[in-house]
Amino acid sequence: MESLTANQAKTNFGSMLLKAQVEPVQISKNGRQVAVVMSAEQYEALSKALSRSLRESANRVQTMSEQQLNQLADSDAFLNDLAAGRYD
Repeated sequence: MESLTANQAKTNFGSMLLKAQVEPVQISKNGRQVAVVMSAEQYEALSKALSRSLRESANRVQTMSEQQLNQLADSDAFLNDLAAGRYD
């Protein structure tokens, strides 16, 4: 993935958009990643894959027994762990 500073992205906006048609472009500011620019097609594919994955997960949960559901981690703790990157 190509990386640009925010200033480079601003100065070369048209070029960045062309690059984003081929692969996502990472934008950083003050040395920290702040954004990723990708083509509309890539975004649509990512959104569809995420929706499909969430539907499949919801379907699996619906078929679980109560005992299996009770063994799942507390949802707040799970979401906090997920947000903290513990499942990467």
